[in-house]
Amino acid sequence: KMLGIAFADDPHFQPDGMDFLKIDADGSGKSIYQLAQTALAGLLKNGRGGLFVDYPQTNGDSSVSDMESKGIRPTIVHYTSSQIINWCVKRVGSMLKTSLIVLSETETQVNPADEYSQEVIQVYRVLRLDKDGYYTVQVYSNRDGALKPDSEPTYPTNSKNQKWTEIPFIPL
Repeated sequence: KMLGIAFADDPHFQPDGMDFLKIDADGSGKSIYQLAQTALAGLLKNGRGGLFVDYPQTNGDSSVSDMESKGIRPTIVHYTSSQIINWCVKRVGSMLKTSLIVLSETETQVNPADEYSQEVIQVYRVLRLDKDGYYTVQVYSNRDGALKPDSEPTYPTNSKNQKWTEIPFIPL
């Protein structure tokens, strides 16, 4: 009922060059409007959740035609309270800044013993600020039976190929 009240009037959205958000904000076909409804429903049910804004890594500047032809665009992913495993904040000057977010995810892979079945893999996406204050992403999984890093931390960059100093995760 509360969800209906919150969305009784159609929201006004001016995408300013990000028209794709009207039809696919999360990469799976959910509009920004549907994503907002999902996030609010999770917030009302569990008291918290979060939105993670992700952008594919590129090698420097990308033209508009590159972005359209290669599907290079941001996605907004909703995480439920049970998927947010841990987080930390630290004081930077007079502000508190999120310094760590651990997100639980699952992936499926073909079972090596039976090519006709799949197995679920537990994955943890760790978003953190390193000792110099730069945003890093590192993925851990149990692909080999033990939880370990899949790779070294990566440093996402903005459109000017500069490292981020904020974690693009919005707790709700």
